Amino acid sequence: MKRLALICTLFLFGAAAHAMHTVKEYRDIKAKGGIEWTTLELVIGGFGSGLEVANVLYERRGAQPLYCQPPKLALAATNYIKILDDEIERSPPPDTTWIETILPFALAQVFPCAKK
Repeated sequence: MKRLALICTLFLFGAAAHAMHTVKEYRDIKAKGGIEWTTLELVIGGFGSGLEVANVLYERRGAQPLYCQPPKLALAATNYIKILDDEIERSPPPDTTWIETILPFALAQVFPCAKK
C-alpha cells in the first residue's frame, strides 16, 4: 500500500512539474497564440484562483495573507496576466524562472498588505 501511495505521489508531482512554465515558454506561447495560449490563460487563471483560496485560508487562520486584494475587486485570468507581464517587465527574471513563482510576488507588489 505504501508503495502504491509513493508511486501515485511521484506521478502527481511529475504531472504538476510539467504544468510549470518558464518565462521563456510563457513568452513563446503568448507570441504564438492559438490553443496553447488559450490553455495557458486558463492555467494562469486557475493558479490565481488557487492563490485567492490560499489567502482566504491564511486570513481565516489569523495568518498574514500573501497579498491584500481590495474586497470588491474580482480578478480574472486577464488581470493575472497583466500583473504577471508588468512584473516581468519591471524586474526581468531569468528565462528559466517559473511564472508560477513570479505571480504570487507580483500580486504582493500590486496589492501590499498593511503592516500589523
